[in-house]
Amino acid sequence: MWILTIKMDGATKEELQSASKAAEAVFIREKIHPLDGMAGRSLLEGWDDRGCHEDDPDYTDEDARNANTWIHAEEAAILALSKGRSFFEVSPVFEMSVVEIQENALANPLPIAA
Repeated sequence: MWILTIKMDGATKEELQSASKAAEAVFIREKIHPLDGMAGRSLLEGWDDRGCHEDDPDYTDEDARNANTWIHAEEAAILALSKGRSFFEVSPVFEMSVVEIQENALANPLPIAA
């Protein structure tokens, strides 16, 4: 199970929900798990730092596809938040992340100290 979180100062709860749905639709359409997308985006940054060499073994075509999906999901969310705002007003203060939640997390509470 996973949760996609989107933060932006000044955005309403409804706007954030709309942005989240827009981003999730991109992951669904591309059949990419958001965690894979986020990992691909991170690998893209490393590839860029290393000079963007085409034969870089640490950045594969699959990594690029995952990164592009993450970027497109961010763009979809930003566009959803841009209703009534400028895209350039939203993008610098926008943050998207994904968190994996263990399904049995509630079934295994932390032990109580004696």
